[in-house]
Amino acid sequence: MDIHTIYYILAWILLIIGVALAVFGVAIWDMLLSVFGGMLGWMIGFGIGIAYFGYDSWTGIILAIVIGIIGSLIMAAIFEFLVEAALSFLAGILVAGMVYAATGEFMYAAIVCIVVTVVAYILIEHVVAIVTAFIGAILAAMAIWYLWGANLAILSFILLFIFGAMIQHYMLDEYDFGR
Repeated sequence: MDIHTIYYILAWILLIIGVALAVFGVAIWDMLLSVFGGMLGWMIGFGIGIAYFGYDSWTGIILAIVIGIIGSLIMAAIFEFLVEAALSFLAGILVAGMVYAATGEFMYAAIVCIVVTVVAYILIEHVVAIVTAFIGAILAAMAIWYLWGANLAILSFILLFIFGAMIQHYMLDEYDFGR
């Protein structure tokens, strides 16, 4: 198999993932956060286990694996809350940066940052819908750019972002996905 065939297959996989994330982002957000938190917890726990017990013996490796599993379970359980809080704070910082650039006043920017962070955390479902629609549209547009060109990629990004955000806000909000 040559490299262009591999790129072609990867572009189709990226297209499928991008469309799924853009259209069903709110529905799969919790699962993605748990998986990402679990992977991060595994890496941190296993790294700590290797640092303390080494990898010279079977006992050290087994203890590192056990600590990695414990770290994975802990991070998967708490990662959803931390990422939602961080996403809210990031939204606050972005809006505060725009306010600071427009006014030049740090105090106004700090107040806006606090207000936007609180409002974004209260409305986290809508923030997640917009962010996942945006990221999914970018991923799909990158795949379409590779497969069919830049003009179609730009058009597909705009349409998929709007369509995905609308689907998530109006159709998927009616359902309770285990929350």
